[in-house]
Amino acid sequence: MNPPADLPPRDKPTRMVVVESQPFFVLGIENYLHGYPQIKLVAHTTNAADAFEVVEAHHPDLVLADVCLPGKSGIELVAQLRSQAPWLKTIVYSAHVDDHYITDAIDAGINGYLLKDDQPEILLKAVETVMKGEQYLSEAIAGRLLRLMQHTKTNPIK
Repeated sequence: MNPPADLPPRDKPTRMVVVESQPFFVLGIENYLHGYPQIKLVAHTTNAADAFEVVEAHHPDLVLADVCLPGKSGIELVAQLRSQAPWLKTIVYSAHVDDHYITDAIDAGINGYLLKDDQPEILLKAVETVMKGEQYLSEAIAGRLLRLMQHTKTNPIK
């Protein structure tokens, strides 16, 4: 995947693709973002297999992907997207605080991790943070990661 020829200036809206198997959830994201011109939902797809075509066709700045997708997980999708398009920002989200999801997502190179039950404004904060080149973990994910690192014998920090 080639980088878009003209990367959008910082004053342009962040172009986002959502990968989510539940149309009702996509509609909720789309309706929420309608009031925030700084983020433009350019496309969505219901599975990881179609995500590559959608990304190639729409050249988003960011992909927001559910961890649990049919066929291939959002984490596997992010790992492949990051290897083919390292400039692409990625945020995953899940309904579960799961140690394996968290560590696998970090290993895959995610830029952010949210929970489906986070407040909607967290999405805005996460996108803004990630687009500045920083990482974003929702409060519950950050807390779980800290506890995991404190209690894991293989913690590389220890």
